[in-house]
Amino acid sequence: FVPSSLPSLFNNESNSSSSSSSSSSSTSRQHQFEIWSQMSFAQLAYDILRKFISSIEISDVDLQYICERSFAVDVFDDECIIPIKKVQVVDNNSNKSSSSMMYIAELFTGPTMCFKDFGMRPVIHLLSYFATKRNQPITLLVSTTGDTGPAAVNAVHEVANPLLTILVHYPHGQI
Repeated sequence: FVPSSLPSLFNNESNSSSSSSSSSSSTSRQHQFEIWSQMSFAQLAYDILRKFISSIEISDVDLQYICERSFAVDVFDDECIIPIKKVQVVDNNSNKSSSSMMYIAELFTGPTMCFKDFGMRPVIHLLSYFATKRNQPITLLVSTTGDTGPAAVNAVHEVANPLLTILVHYPHGQI
């Protein structure tokens, strides 16, 4: 499914260029960010995916389940799924030493300790859902030299759907 147009992530946002509309849009965005900041990672994933996936295609209950399983707290090493760490950056290259703060997202808390877990898990859960819904087998072909294979295999293993299989190809001598 590819939508004919991208949905707005922000409620009641208009495409008008008037200043009052711009101010209202900014307020709407800030309000939406505040709402999202209070959600669990699975709830946030559901809220964003729901804007792209029709409830006719996947019911609210099923999409919530997919998001909860994709980003289950017991599968990731950190309760918030993607921890954000504040680090100090020291610049020793200038004449005077200076420092600033930077935020880094730790993307290695998934079951295979690679960032691909965050994308692969919901994709595999969605494919499993559609294989079951349509009673149609799906075979995934993966060719990789890195961490795509382990993330995909782990996600397929977890869904344990007999309609979903995976073949992973690694190039000889390049791993």
